Amino acid sequence: MKGLSRREKASAFVACLVAMAGCGGRSAVLAEQAGAPDDGPRGDGTATGGGEAGSRDGASTDGTPGSIGCDAGIASAACVAQVVPTSFASVLAVDDKNVYWGSQGQTGASSFIMAAPRKGGAVVTLAQASPASMAADGTALYWTDQIQNGVFRIPAQGGEVVTLTPTSEGGCLALDDTNVYWVSATSVNRVAKAGGEVTTLVSNGQNLTGVVAQPPAVYWTQDQGIVQSIDGGHPEALLADAGGRWPSYGYSIGTGCRVLAAGGGAVYFGLESTASQYTLGAVSVSGGSPWTVLSLATFPRAVVANSTAVYTVDTTATAVAIEQTPLDGGATTTLVTPDAPWVTDIVLASDGTLYWTTDVQVQSMKPGG
Repeated sequence: MKGLSRREKASAFVACLVAMAGCGGRSAVLAEQAGAPDDGPRGDGTATGGGEAGSRDGASTDGTPGSIGCDAGIASAACVAQVVPTSFASVLAVDDKNVYWGSQGQTGASSFIMAAPRKGGAVVTLAQASPASMAADGTALYWTDQIQNGVFRIPAQGGEVVTLTPTSEGGCLALDDTNVYWVSATSVNRVAKAGGEVTTLVSNGQNLTGVVAQPPAVYWTQDQGIVQSIDGGHPEALLADAGGRWPSYGYSIGTGCRVLAAGGGAVYFGLESTASQYTLGAVSVSGGSPWTVLSLATFPRAVVANSTAVYTVDTTATAVAIEQTPLDGGATTTLVTPDAPWVTDIVLASDGTLYWTTDVQVQSMKPGG
């Protein structure tokens, strides 16, 4: 960071973001531009107060972050965004244009939501916040907050932060075409993306460790099974008993929200099936008996899926690996082994690109690209 003042160094939460064009090591730097491109986030932070659902100020950048170098050698298919030591990368979200992540402050430092265009451009600060879970739909970014109770929304390009509901405990969050869903320690709730009345789908629930939307249904863990709500209707059991124990790291943040995934006509889940025996299971969205997709060394730290494959974060005492299992029954392969003790979150873009965070980096790859 030679040539930068102490203030500029303190504001440089992300130094660079490199997007892999595929698995062959091709890369492009996504930072150090004088400003965001026309279709990139701007982090205007121009809150006006009021708003139908209530609002609070967004945070704007102090300037384009300066470069502190870019380590592109962690893995043949990984890219890196380096975070300065006063913060760490936490939760993630992605849409067709942008990638978003939480830059969590340490030892009293402030926390922010960062954004960068996936095709290249300046890294900007969208809001000062401590997100527990985030999701994006191309128009806006939504999140629950670890510090301030509530569910929040900001335009994808930056601007006013709107409070959709100010009273809910922060937890895992998911979107469908019109609604935002989130779980707390004991409830599952829904509110329209535009704001309005909150509908509580479940109260006094147990083991609410994740939620995932796959229109027309939304799925979440509850008690020993998986519950669904189709077209916003009354909750009903998809799977009464998954046959094991849900992860104990709970609903609160990052990979703790990725216990469920949906794709290819099935819902996938990780659990401890028997003592020290861990599996990735699946059940059809039509119901019926579950099946085992694969066995794992530990709890699958996170599960994401699309129409062709399911991806798991498998963490042992000595290594972490991101693995791919084709839905057609092909062999499981290790895509990448990040040079880090853990992965804090992972998301899957609509074009099949994976994004994940370690404690100090944002990385991505496109399997088979």
